[in-house]
Amino acid sequence: MGGKMEEEAEESKLTAFLQTMDECFDLETKLHNAKEYALTHPVTTLFLIITVAMCSIPIFCFFVFAFGSTVLAFTGFLFVEGTVLTIGTLVLAAVLCFVGLLSVGFSSFLVLTYVFVRFGQSVLQKAWQKVQLGQTTLKCDSTTK
Repeated sequence: MGGKMEEEAEESKLTAFLQTMDECFDLETKLHNAKEYALTHPVTTLFLIITVAMCSIPIFCFFVFAFGSTVLAFTGFLFVEGTVLTIGTLVLAAVLCFVGLLSVGFSSFLVLTYVFVRFGQSVLQKAWQKVQLGQTTLKCDSTTK
């Protein structure tokens, strides 16, 4: 409902503007005079129409060329930027995968080193305890003789 009222308001503004322009420049009278001149001088009117049409062809061609060049340049820019972004994304993915694998390998190495050091430490600790236990039994045996 609000859209219909806005359309009517826009239409009334446009109508008011056109009426103001008509009153300011007296367009109805000028249009009537142009029609009368065209009816009384058909050869001159035909010459003017053909001249305007022929002069508008290069202008039309220029606008088509400008618009086409803009569209093609924009499309080419999109393709170039798309290619650059794709290559950049692939390089970034490769670097991130390499860094990720490197970090997983290094952290695995550190974890395994820690596990083996702790295992070796426990083995050495048990062996040391057996050596000390063996020395105490030897001392006990030597004192009893």
